[in-house]
Amino acid sequence: MSFKQLTKGVILLTAVAITGQVFACEEPRTTIKYDEIGCLNEGFAFVKKGDKYGFVNSAGKVVVPLRYDNVTSFSEGLAPVQKDGQYGFVNGKGKLVVPLRYDDVFGFVDGVSMVTKNDKKGFIDKMGNEIIALQYDDASNFSEGLVGVEKNGKWGMLNKAGKMVIPFQYDRIGYFSEGLADAQKNDKWGFINKAGKVVIPFQYDEVSVFTEGLSAVQKNDKWGFINKTGKVVIPLKYDFVYAFVDGEAKVIHNNEIFYIDQQGKIID
Repeated sequence: MSFKQLTKGVILLTAVAITGQVFACEEPRTTIKYDEIGCLNEGFAFVKKGDKYGFVNSAGKVVVPLRYDNVTSFSEGLAPVQKDGQYGFVNGKGKLVVPLRYDDVFGFVDGVSMVTKNDKKGFIDKMGNEIIALQYDDASNFSEGLVGVEKNGKWGMLNKAGKMVIPFQYDRIGYFSEGLADAQKNDKWGFINKAGKVVIPFQYDEVSVFTEGLSAVQKNDKWGFINKTGKVVIPLKYDFVYAFVDGEAKVIHNNEIFYIDQQGKIID
């Protein structure tokens, strides 16, 4: 299993942990015996026979020959593939549209992919053009048009043109959601806007991205929720909380599990 597959699994488990939802896996129809068969994603599923991977469509027809050492699922029409230690991307017709020249790649998000070569990260478009030079020590994925990048131990944010819009000054930057991004400074988390202004001060031990106007925050091992002005709207008294989905959040308090609404009232 490649790092990208492992990452996808972590993301899936995180989604289950946050929302409590379990996602079904639909497999392709095939009479061929494979050693591994993945779930259909964008109409394709990876298959493995021996030590080689490829892709089949929903009817089981091979669309990407089993010639690669590793692959991960399609994202925005392209799939990462690996051979002899180098990664590139194929399309649904099996054409290698981005050559095998990177040490690591991630699936496309909003038309761009984070890639690594010689321990430096940058971004490419779907034609393989490097739109952000491979010069950063670490990076996140784009969210709401911006991406967090790290250089010399500090994080800032770039736009898709590679222009620095938030200077290198944070210990860590997460993702934008609903106009705010989680950021860390001096071991505490808060939130910034797209101009880099601190909207919610750095005071929490952990935070989540905003969903439905609220963020789960932790301080002194207790969780609660704040709104986008930083006001605590649900007190920090829970042992653990999940993100709000359709106005409801699962919470754990004194070993009891129940649901609350956005005013903190228990839902029967």
